[in-house]
Amino acid sequence: MATEEPKASKSGQPLFSLRMLLLVLFLAVLVCLFALWWSGYGLDNGKGLVATLITIATCLILGEFVRQRCRYSLRQLLIAITLIAIFLGFFSQSLLQARKQRQVVATINQLGGVVLYKIDDHGDGWSQTESVVLLPSWLPSVLGEDVFANVGHVDLDGRSVRDADLQPFGDVFKDLEHLTLNNTQITDAGLEHLKGLSNLFFLRLNSTQITDVGLVHIEGLTKLRWLDLGNTKVSAGGVKKLQQALPNCQIIR
Repeated sequence: MATEEPKASKSGQPLFSLRMLLLVLFLAVLVCLFALWWSGYGLDNGKGLVATLITIATCLILGEFVRQRCRYSLRQLLIAITLIAIFLGFFSQSLLQARKQRQVVATINQLGGVVLYKIDDHGDGWSQTESVVLLPSWLPSVLGEDVFANVGHVDLDGRSVRDADLQPFGDVFKDLEHLTLNNTQITDAGLEHLKGLSNLFFLRLNSTQITDVGLVHIEGLTKLRWLDLGNTKVSAGGVKKLQQALPNCQIIR
């Protein structure tokens, strides 16, 4: 029985191989992920420059190899590279946020604090993020948890925390739910840096240096359900005013 000849285009060349192109896209993304991880998610250092050159060279080599094998046009190759660039453009924003989060987490660890990510290890070789994405447990260990999950819990009880240490919190910890600052030297100026924590549920400020003046920065945290203001200079009047702004929050003084 005669075998069926592969279909060809009007020019006599094999039709565009979607499977091969998808393989190139996949390999290019893997190389880019490794390069960005190796460079520390950034391009502002020597490793970052080398990682960029490696990624570009790999994409070009793989693209030319597949183009010769599948005989698709240069136009189709440019379209594929454009799609890669668009994907990596969006993905780079996530990596930039992950890098910022990793830097802040490193500072917290240096202070002796505790950080918990919103990711669960099932213990069967798989981990699950808050967005119900299943990942091999080894992947967050290799690339870092900051790439796949946001921080949900920070405990700095009794640590040498300054107001300036809280400055990046509002911008980086968008999904933070639990924050403990008990027994620290945080003042009203430090509370200003918490205004961006829109998903915060629990906030503990026991034995800090805050006063009624700083409570205005907490009024916008509408998801707050528990606030500990014990052993502070906050007055009963200040608590009453804050309670009006946060009627669903239990405030302890």
